Amino acid sequence: MIHAKVFPTTEAVPRTSLRPSRMSSGLETQRGCHLIDITELKQADEKLQEKVRALETINDMMIDRELQMVELNEDIERLTDQLQRHGPGR
Repeated sequence: MIHAKVFPTTEAVPRTSLRPSRMSSGLETQRGCHLIDITELKQADEKLQEKVRALETINDMMIDRELQMVELNEDIERLTDQLQRHGPGR
């Protein structure tokens, strides 16, 4: 896809179109080209990507926390077993 910088802060993509038209000599095709401003779309996409990165960071932190909880629960089970086998103060 071709992108064009119309102004320093504006991006646009070209769109072509073909339209049939009746001329005196019969059916002919007219070609046209126009630019579609995608500046707002690009800005919205950038904001969305920022939010996705923030959510991925939070998700990674939550996964790390859950893995630590699993390790702590395993430690608790191991220590509880030791306490039951050997009793307190033995």
